[in-house]
Amino acid sequence: MTCGSLSQRPNSGTFNKVAAPYVADAASGPVQYLDLTAYKADGTTLMPDANSVELNDPGNPYYKYWVTVGLPRPHSVENYDQPPLMLRMASPSGSQNQAWDCDSGRRFEEEIETGCLTRYIENYRDLDSDGDKEWNNILCAGWNPTNLPPPTYDGPTPYPSDCVMTETGDKTGQLRDGLHARLETPCYPNNWPQTPAEAATFFGPDGGGYGSDPRYVTLIITDNTAFTGAGSEPLPVKYFAGFYAVGWDYHPTQSPGCADNFDHPLYGAPGTYNHNLDNGDVWGYFVDIVVFSGGGVPSDDLCTFGGDPAACIAVLVE
Repeated sequence: MTCGSLSQRPNSGTFNKVAAPYVADAASGPVQYLDLTAYKADGTTLMPDANSVELNDPGNPYYKYWVTVGLPRPHSVENYDQPPLMLRMASPSGSQNQAWDCDSGRRFEEEIETGCLTRYIENYRDLDSDGDKEWNNILCAGWNPTNLPPPTYDGPTPYPSDCVMTETGDKTGQLRDGLHARLETPCYPNNWPQTPAEAATFFGPDGGGYGSDPRYVTLIITDNTAFTGAGSEPLPVKYFAGFYAVGWDYHPTQSPGCADNFDHPLYGAPGTYNHNLDNGDVWGYFVDIVVFSGGGVPSDDLCTFGGDPAACIAVLVE
């Protein structure tokens, strides 16, 4: 059988961007997969492939599309034997890298080393005591760089704030120095459990057995999509979460790490990869949602989450 020339084929030619498959990689953040479904005007599903839709279909001039985005469960407490979750700050580089400026007059390095001294409260809380939470000020109206962080560690009304100011820039060097001072001098042991017996000891019979472990830190949590701007902006505090750090940004001199740190989830063992790839990364496990004492005084004693939210002093940032 002999085929005619290219010019005799009515459906031949170059087709630009016929489909754009999505593949999750190190830069895709929380997005694990995307699924596209197309529906005809009568509601039936277009089969077999939503990426193959005839542009000029006279029988179905209108199509409806449904996009399903696969995300990991938000900051859920996973089984101890799951891979660690990576928090990213400066890989790749950007203006906003999931960091907060929580204290006035203190460097980011200091805030990482010793924790935030300023009290904050949940923006997403039960405002009318009906058992359901509502946003108090999701747009953080009224907050700006002139009043956040507050001029004192426990400012006048309306403090404690339920919004916190983003910290712009990579701050990679300061993060490394802060982590080195906090967790590497001396190196506190990595007590994350490896066996069921170790897990029983680590979590304790009543939970929270890790509360006095120096690698256990409290993070201020907001929505993942919040860090999309270019400059400093206030963002609402959704809740506070306990995180156990099992590894962090490796640098041969600034933050050489500890011998029992877990390898980087993507790049492998420290020293075997280009250490510029893990700029600002910290990896570990979310273990609980917490508040500290009702007055917001720093303490290693965990309180039950729920009821009227108390002020919390975060000792690390996300």
